[in-house]
Amino acid sequence: MKKYFSVNYQKLVVLLTPTFLRSPLILAFLSALVAPIDYLYSSFMRFRDANLYHLDITPQVCFMEKVLNDRFDRSERRIFISDGERFDQMYLYTQSEALDEYIYLPSEGYVTYLFTSAETGAETVDFIVSVPQSLQFNAPEMSAVIDLYKLASKTYKIARI
Repeated sequence: MKKYFSVNYQKLVVLLTPTFLRSPLILAFLSALVAPIDYLYSSFMRFRDANLYHLDITPQVCFMEKVLNDRFDRSERRIFISDGERFDQMYLYTQSEALDEYIYLPSEGYVTYLFTSAETGAETVDFIVSVPQSLQFNAPEMSAVIDLYKLASKTYKIARI
């Protein structure tokens, strides 16, 4: 990748100064004049690098894990994302509806689980962000980072493991 914005202002001061004026006093004076420009340039480069990092991140799981681990668990990288739990919905009917759906006894060889509406596929989250118990983090800040990069239609839950 070409560095179009790569400028060394201290070196530029020396190169643009005529050789007969390159005394230490004049070079120090010119370097002092260029110091605010050099400061603005370094601020611009940090801002540019932050924006390039932000633009490289997509809602894919691997990138979301990378962002969360870079931000909250840089050394051990223990934060991971898993799919949310989804259950098939089974409807129970009254006798007057005359639709056959039976609940069997375990002795009959069938196991039937009943789930609340919060546990069925319509009410669960799309993904779960798993964070270790030992990791200290700011939950609103983590939610803001996840909201920044996730797709708008996706829901999530932050869970301690």
